[in-house]
Formats: sequence, structure tokens, C-alpha cells
Amino acid sequence: MMSPECFMRFNMPAAFDEGHSIMPYWLPDVLTPSNQLIIMITDRFTGSAGESFVSLMLGLENTLIIGQNTTGVYRSCQSMFFELPNSGIPVAFGQSLVVSGDELFVEGVGFAADVWVHGNALTATLALLANND
Repeated sequence: MMSPECFMRFNMPAAFDEGHSIMPYWLPDVLTPSNQLIIMITDRFTGSAGESFVSLMLGLENTLIIGQNTTGVYRSCQSMFFELPNSGIPVAFGQSLVVSGDELFVEGVGFAADVWVHGNALTATLALLANND
């Protein structure tokens, strides 16, 4: 698995102003060696922290993504929850801007799967794997 040192090498948050940060996420120049095959299943509901996880896994050798594009919404993270003072309505705002330096992620489109499946991603992936034993 990815070591903390490897994670921090390409995920170093930088202070922007009080209470806000910019978090650069991009793939390292060199993939981390891994003898373990990792199969990830993604679909349109894989977003935000899930996309951060996809980004991390793409930094490892032997990672295969099966399913559909992720949601494409990880530009803001670490939501802070507030209550509007006059109405009491709860709201949440991201306090960090995530900047992706790689070409694999497009905001609003997400990460593309290596192998595309239609319908329910888990059901389709299990059927695909069962047919390729």
C-alpha cells in the first residue's frame, strides 16, 4: 500500500488564508511499485473523497478501474458546517480548493474507468469478471 511519505510527496496542502487551504493533487512522476492487483469499481456516485482515493490509487502500479466515470466534484473538500444567523438554516461550504495537475481528471467529468460497464457498476463488474474466469 502507499506509504505516508509517498502520500505526502504529492499531496501537500498549502495555506491560502485563515481557515482555507489549497491542496494540490496530482500523480507522482514515478508509480509506487505494487505486486498486488487492485481492482476499483467506480460509478457516477464516486465523488469527492472517493475521487481523492482514485487519484491515490492511480499512483500505484497494477491498479485497474472498472465501472463508469466518477462524479467529477473534488475541487472543494473538508466542508465546514455553519448555521445562518437569522434563519438557522444549516449550510456547508468547502474550505479547501483541490487543484489537479494531471490530465486524468476533469471537473464535471471525473476520472474515466479503464474498463467501462453499463448499468449498476457493481453488478456489471461482477458479471464481467465471472465471464472472464
